[in-house]
Amino acid sequence: MPLPDFHVSEPFTLGIELEMQVVNPPGYDLSQDSSMLIDAVKNKITAGEVKHDITESMLELATDVCRDINQAAGQFSAMQKVVLQAAADHHLEICGGGTHPFQKWQRQEVCDNERYQRTLENFGYLIQQATVFGQHVHVGCASGDDAIYLLHGLSRFVPHFIALSAASPYMQGTDTRFASSRPNIFSAFPDNGPMPWVSNWQQFEALFRCLSYTTMIDSIKDLHWDIRPSPHFGTVEVRVMDTPLTLSHAVNMAGLIQATAHWLLTERPFKHQEKDYLLYKFNRFPGLPLWAGRRHYRSAYWRSSVTNGRHLAFTGKNRPFCT
Repeated sequence: MPLPDFHVSEPFTLGIELEMQVVNPPGYDLSQDSSMLIDAVKNKITAGEVKHDITESMLELATDVCRDINQAAGQFSAMQKVVLQAAADHHLEICGGGTHPFQKWQRQEVCDNERYQRTLENFGYLIQQATVFGQHVHVGCASGDDAIYLLHGLSRFVPHFIALSAASPYMQGTDTRFASSRPNIFSAFPDNGPMPWVSNWQQFEALFRCLSYTTMIDSIKDLHWDIRPSPHFGTVEVRVMDTPLTLSHAVNMAGLIQATAHWLLTERPFKHQEKDYLLYKFNRFPGLPLWAGRRHYRSAYWRSSVTNGRHLAFTGKNRPFCT
């Protein structure tokens, strides 16, 4: 499928996606009933969308295009009421968090969806292991070149976004000793991590053509980079956060990203270069652990490598853009 032209959208508008857990009381293991819930609510959602994700234990709540976090919060609140009622009617419950603490990946059923089934053929059991739950935030951009600049700018703050949303300390019945273990699941995928370097939209189009030629991807949705452009929406999509435990936390995370994007595109504080990514994975990693034996080391590393010098002090630089 060819890459669509970049759809011009209103700058700094928001779209938020939350992957929620469908659980089965009283044991609260993951249920395989998202299709049933989607059918139950499909005619009752007036704003936003409730849809499938990779496996049948995942339920995605997505807003429409929103001007600000207040509008997004209103849409999530309305969806929450409908979804919770449908879940109660079917003796199910819904919860947040980036991982389920004791589910077994072998039990997870991949949704009957052409793209997910194709991905299952390509990656096998890794898809079932990817039954983890994240928050994605779309930020509107006026052009493809703006989107590339914003993507590189936001990439500097991936450790902050991971740390501030961390909600996945347990996995497969084990204390992982990470505050956020979910991102590690995707390390096995060949397209994990940062997008390959491009400096403008024209170069991104050339990159996409090369990747498409391999036949490993059919659309931009087949690329699971930490942050990616979404030309059909006219957005940049930040994909590194755990699903928080509350809707208010999720909305506030989106507001932080929106304000940071506004600062980046308004003031253009950085001249991005390919060498900016040399330490990307090292700087990304300190957002994950909460190990008792390494906490001091990781904190010191984060201070020296992530937040000093040219990196954003969130409470300062982007404060004027918080509304």
